[in-house]
Amino acid sequence: MCSLLPEEIILNILSRLPVKSLLRFRCVCKSWFKLFSSSDPNFVKIHLNHAIQEKNFSVMFCRVTLYSIDCDNDDDDAVEIDYPFKSSRGYVKILGSCNGLLCVTTDTVNSIICIWNPSTKEYKLISKPPFEINRNIDIAYGFGYDFKIEDYKLVSIARSGSVDVASKAKVYTLGSNSWRNVETSFPFNSLNWEASGVLVNGVLHWKRSNGIESNAPVVIVSFDIADERFQEMTLPKCLHYNSDLVVCAVGGSLCIVANSHKDLNVDVWVMKDYGMLESWTKLFTISQQSGIHYLRPIQSFKNGEILFEAELSGSLKSALVSYDPKHERATRILKVQSILRWWDTVTYVGSLVSLNSGLKWSRSKKRKQ
Repeated sequence: MCSLLPEEIILNILSRLPVKSLLRFRCVCKSWFKLFSSSDPNFVKIHLNHAIQEKNFSVMFCRVTLYSIDCDNDDDDAVEIDYPFKSSRGYVKILGSCNGLLCVTTDTVNSIICIWNPSTKEYKLISKPPFEINRNIDIAYGFGYDFKIEDYKLVSIARSGSVDVASKAKVYTLGSNSWRNVETSFPFNSLNWEASGVLVNGVLHWKRSNGIESNAPVVIVSFDIADERFQEMTLPKCLHYNSDLVVCAVGGSLCIVANSHKDLNVDVWVMKDYGMLESWTKLFTISQQSGIHYLRPIQSFKNGEILFEAELSGSLKSALVSYDPKHERATRILKVQSILRWWDTVTYVGSLVSLNSGLKWSRSKKRKQ
């Protein structure tokens, strides 16, 4: 590439640009076309790391169809976006988000599962997990990245009926384009089936109750994507169980939000050192005077504020709210609102990650064998 600037400086500048700009610049020269077409995995990783570190994220949520909001833009209107199977009937459900890739599906009988990069428009339709389907089956999902093999995986956990027995689990790997069985001895009947697995530190997490009583202890079921192992994780002993607990991730840390039924206060807990149970720490409490309740953190901003999905006081509507923990106040309520209490809401960063990356790894591995 011809320039008065050294090549490393040019690459540094380009790695900080949004994907939309890079895709336009592919026509500048052959080397840039190759660079921005995911042919250079090092540039793709550098670009992705910059986007994650700078928290250049957008929010995508479902309300029958898919909408996106650019949180770095002062114009915070939600924009309806196209997606691969938009013409099909049924609601859209987001199963997970990782490195700029989203895993989405529909709620129809003949549901479609799709791994999709909204920035490059690349997508891949995948087969449904091969469970024995019956009307009593429930399936929970989680989506993430296996750093050991540099590939993406979708895990599905199925339970059938009301008998508390060990459930079945299967894992789909993008590179092999196939599902495999995974051993598990946990009874998942009381798993939170409405929520997808929360991805932190290469591990997926779901909330699970140990009983049907309202004050029954709650634990977190985790699945290590690389090792493909299920484990249980306990919650802080001082956490009140008469609360609506939400498992989430903020700033790369595992987080628990306790929405109290008694006083409507909201306690936000974080595991500061992942895997260390004694590192559970209460970050702050949002009082009922704030006017927002039943919170679920979505993402943290560079200025320390946190984006929450929240229910507004005196209204049946919920909204996306930017909250300043230091000054204990909501600084911005995004314009998009809904009569629904919860949406399927995730954040994602624009990336050049290709769905062919797993296939390349799979083929090279076979050659080595």
